[in-house]
Amino acid sequence: MTLSQSRQDTRHDWWRGATLYQIYPRRFMDANGDGIGDLPGITSRLEHVASLGVDAVWPSPICTSPLKDVASLPEPARQPCHSRL
Repeated sequence: MTLSQSRQDTRHDWWRGATLYQIYPRRFMDANGDGIGDLPGITSRLEHVASLGVDAVWPSPICTSPLKDVASLPEPARQPCHSRL
């Protein structure tokens, strides 16, 4: 393996030693005042998140759910999760 190949492998596997921060978009930050977190709210706080030493942000998927116990399965269970951002 050449030095150049070694550097490419290191860049390709950056996530192996990275610190990831998972964000639940609906609850993270509301930028437009409707009470529900949104993408502009997330991006407005990325500088703060980066200051914590975070290398990457992982937004949680948003699923249709009754949220009766805050951990409900998507409703109906066969419906895939998707992003509404």
